[in-house]
Amino acid sequence: RGSAYAEIDLGWKKIKKELDLMNDSYVKIGVQEGSIARDGTMISTYAAANEFGAQGGRIPERSFMRSSHDENAKKYSAIFAAQTQAIFSGQSTVKKALGLAGSAAQADMKKKIASNIPPENADSTKAQKGAGKTSTLINTGDMLQSI
Repeated sequence: RGSAYAEIDLGWKKIKKELDLMNDSYVKIGVQEGSIARDGTMISTYAAANEFGAQGGRIPERSFMRSSHDENAKKYSAIFAAQTQAIFSGQSTVKKALGLAGSAAQADMKKKIASNIPPENADSTKAQKGAGKTSTLINTGDMLQSI
């Protein structure tokens, strides 16, 4: 005999699928492994040198990844909170949520790189970069474009 009740899905299956995706989903932000500059050097090498400082202080710390995250963490939390609610109501997806948060973080990090983080470049760096290139973290633009 058949059941007198019909199974009606009001969207729970889609929402559950999205919630299951949350467990293993993430977004990568920053300089990714394998990013190579036009001259063949690994961008991560000089990105790390600038982020943390290097060569006994010869390259000063000019954090653009950690500082960008720290300055914008509340914004990212708000994006995730709003997107989580949208996922629960069936109005968004994990992929969309990560895309929105990732795009915001990418834009913030690029803005930070372009903000001319102090200290200013040493005279030797200014000479190496050439006239008109005064930004502390931009020379060829390869690192900026790799974000």
